[in-house]
Amino acid sequence: MRVRIAVLLAVFLLLAPAVFAQQLSPFAIESLIGNPAPDFTLNDQNGQPVTLSALRGKPILLNFWAPWSPNSKDEVRTLLALRREPALKELVIIGITADRNPDAASAFLGALQMNYPVLSDPGLVVTTRKYAVFMIPLTILIDRNGLVKKIYYGQQEWLRPSMQKQLAGHIN
Repeated sequence: MRVRIAVLLAVFLLLAPAVFAQQLSPFAIESLIGNPAPDFTLNDQNGQPVTLSALRGKPILLNFWAPWSPNSKDEVRTLLALRREPALKELVIIGITADRNPDAASAFLGALQMNYPVLSDPGLVVTTRKYAVFMIPLTILIDRNGLVKKIYYGQQEWLRPSMQKQLAGHIN
């Protein structure tokens, strides 16, 4: 009996660090800055796959949002208007729905005239594992080389002239 307990304890002590290492800290997202954005393929609202690496060469604003978040819904509306700004016409905006229920996003998006793709991440693998997103909304700016340049936490005022100037500076 003591041998079994000792073996179980040894196995636990050997495996515990590996198990706990997989749990991401809220600070893990900061390690993305200056590094290549993790690649992924997710389906858009029409079921078509979109792969991040296929967009290399273009600046990207990756917006993680959820239909249950009022701030997210407001931000989606603001991003729709931002997409129409002539100075930012090269900026590719991609929304990622951080919700396990893709129908909830479809219900909200159906009332809008979307001018950028919204991808579904029902398993939250891209959201939580690849990007370590810990709050919603959260937006990541990726440069033309595929490097993460900046992380915007929470709802942003994308239509403010100072914000647009900052984005334009990252694009050029």
